[in-house]
This record gives sequence, C-alpha cells and structure tokens, in this order.
Amino acid sequence: MDPAIVGPTEGMGERINYSLAKDNRIDYVRKWLPAMLASKQVIKLFKKDLIIDSIVERIVNVKIYYIRLGSQKIDELYYFNADKKTFHGEKVWSRMHYFFDILPQIRVSQTFEHTHWFIGSRNNFTHQLVDFFPNYLMAKNMGQENIRWIIGQENKILDLLQTKGEINNTNTTILIDMPESYNRNGIKIHCSHFKELYLVRHLSIFKAFKLLRKENNRKLNIKSQQDSKVKIRKIGIFAREDNRIHNQREIHKALSDNFNAKIIENISSLSIAERINILKDFTILILPPGSDNINGLCFSSINTQFIQMISCKQRELTSNPYYSYACLRYLLPFLDRTSFWEASKKDNNNLHAGYWEPDDLHSIIQASFEKIW
Repeated sequence: MDPAIVGPTEGMGERINYSLAKDNRIDYVRKWLPAMLASKQVIKLFKKDLIIDSIVERIVNVKIYYIRLGSQKIDELYYFNADKKTFHGEKVWSRMHYFFDILPQIRVSQTFEHTHWFIGSRNNFTHQLVDFFPNYLMAKNMGQENIRWIIGQENKILDLLQTKGEINNTNTTILIDMPESYNRNGIKIHCSHFKELYLVRHLSIFKAFKLLRKENNRKLNIKSQQDSKVKIRKIGIFAREDNRIHNQREIHKALSDNFNAKIIENISSLSIAERINILKDFTILILPPGSDNINGLCFSSINTQFIQMISCKQRELTSNPYYSYACLRYLLPFLDRTSFWEASKKDNNNLHAGYWEPDDLHSIIQASFEKIW
C-alpha cells in the first residue's frame, strides 16, 4: 500500500476539534462483549471508537476524488488529497481499492474558492444515516451552519433525513454535477479542488448514534426519544425483500405461531416519525443482516433488546472487515442489549446470507427476556 495513505488520526490540516470519549467504553466492551470474542482483539480493532469521540480538521488546498463504481448498483466512495497525503477512512478499505494507483493521474475539473464542509452521500441507508449524515450534525453541533456543504449526489435517503431547506441546491456543491475527470472500465471519477475544506476525519460510532438520537428528538419536538419502559412482551422482526435469509418464510411462521411476533414490512417506505411510532413499543427486535437493522438501532426504544442475525460464528466477527467494520462496529454502542443469532448454514456466494435455524429462537428470545425481567 502506498505510504501516502493516512488514517483518521494522522493530520492533514489544522485540527479544530478533538474530543475524547467521556465514558469508560473499554470497560463497557469488556463487560458486554460475547464471551466467544476476544476483548483484547476487539478493543485493539476499534480503539479509535472507544477512546476518541471526534476529530475535525480545516484543510487548505485539498482535492476530493468522488468515485462511482459499477453499472447496476452504483457505489460511491471518496478520497481526499492534501499536503502529499491521501485519506479515505480506515486504511483497511484502501487496501482493497484497486483503482487507488490511478488517482495521481486524475486532473482537477473544477476549483472552488469559498469554504465548504464535507457531508458526503451514499445511496445506502446505513452508510447515509450513520457514516455521512452525522458529518452534517457535527457541523451544527459546532455552530458551523452558515457554510457551503458538499455531497456526492442527491438521494431519497438524504431527503428523508434532512430538515427541509437545510441542505439544498443553493447552499450545496454536488460533486456529480462537476465534469468527469475519468471514465473507464466501470470507474467514474470527479476530481475537484477546494481552497478551504472542513472535514470530519473521525467520528466515533458512539458519538454518531448520540447525534442521530438528538436530531430525531429535535425534529419530533420531544424531550427524550423512546425512553419509556416497555410494559408488554412484544416481539418484531424486519422482513427483507431479497433472498439474504434463505428460509425467511419459515422463520416468520415460527415467530408468528410461537411468539405472536409482528413481521415489520416495507420499513424503508416510512418517514422517520412513522418508523419511531411503529418501533417504540417493541420489547425485542430481531434484526436481519443488512441495512434494515439500523432502523432498530436508531428508532426503537432505548430499552429494546436486539437479536442480531449474523451469517458467521460469533468468533468470526473480527475475521474480516465485512464482518467487523461493516457489522460489529455498528453494534458496539448496543452490546449491553444485543444477542447474536448465528446462521446454521452459510451462503458461499454472499458473506451476509444463509440459513438460520428456527429452533434456536426459543433459547435466544428467553435469554433476551431475562435481561429485562
């Protein structure tokens, strides 16, 4: 890997915000982490999330590479280059990006003189909600609202999250609107130069969820979102529209017949207020693999217990970044109320798909209830 690639804690500009975690998160992880996972390994893997809350920098003369991959389902990625350093996020992902070597060859298509704050966008509910939208919330938290925003492109998820008028075409630079600097072999790159940019270099997953909950409270004008004790045993599971859970019908039938569970369908079609209203009274939510689980983590009661379906053994959750950074990291703030339901059979063609044994439900649900009563 090119040594010019830097991680979130390696400076690229003037650090204007650096906050340490107030709570002893390491003790929290040691207490609630499943016994099958080595706490030392998990703490080392996520040490920035456990020790540092946020890092924000003011960077001058920075290039942003907005990269779109694929033809059917388009993925969006971002690289930043300044002071002979290149940053994407966690270095583990940059190691997998085969296109990195072509970035130095890409020409700048447009230069912006005025100051910007990078929000970013990605047409994936989890990434847009947890990885990018909190960049905007950090700006508001720091009193940096009268500024020009940067997103990759508009999407329905961002429209759902933002307060109307706060992020719009008049105060936002949309990178996809800039001329393409590169278009070859399924890779499209827009390269823009910014004279001054504010960039959230790191935001702890704990801080991100805290900002999201605060924003939901503000939008709905409530003092404390979903904070009442659930008084009845109500179980729900999100239904997936794809075939990621190979025996989804069998699982739904077992839950309905044996636990009077509610099958939650089409959650993605609802407003934030509607999602909170539906999810606030569940005692237990069973979360499928994929983006739907974020609805439970963000919009249910702060007392709800979660059963996260995983397509691997618990001990394998740190075995590769698609299990660790793309799954376990999002669950860190909820370890105290999360149980894991392992797939009994994997899908060799899809890391996050498989078959889950319905007979496992009795013991897992009973253990979740015992945490409450």
